Amino acid sequence: MMTLKEFIDKALRVKFVAKGRDYSGWDCFGPGYVAYRDILGIELPSFVDEYVDAGNTKASRRVIRDIILSQKHNWETVDKPQALDIVLFRFGDTETHLGIMIDKKRFLHCEKTINTVIERVDSAKWKKRVEGIYRLKIKSE
Repeated sequence: MMTLKEFIDKALRVKFVAKGRDYSGWDCFGPGYVAYRDILGIELPSFVDEYVDAGNTKASRRVIRDIILSQKHNWETVDKPQALDIVLFRFGDTETHLGIMIDKKRFLHCEKTINTVIERVDSAKWKKRVEGIYRLKIKSE
């Protein structure tokens, strides 16, 4: 297990790789997938076999949207973000991009053109694209 700070330090060196799910490269789902695994010990589904590419075509964006929508029942919408919540963004009318909150205002994400970066969720670039911020529902058994 690692701390959020250790994860961020390591994550900021990661380049974009379609369907990547480790520190050698990842797409936009990779940071959340790896953070949940390495910080929280939670294994999320990877979905790498569910789509062809990382949202570069309209058809693949629809597939990614469908994957996201099929998993929403495991997540609850939150009004006050905290570290490790997942932020979901719309591009056009399609929810296809994810980031992981690192505090109440900033998120870490990865895109093909910029690799892994930290940005503000309330910035002019992102604020209007936020579809919602989600927290994994903890299942009690």
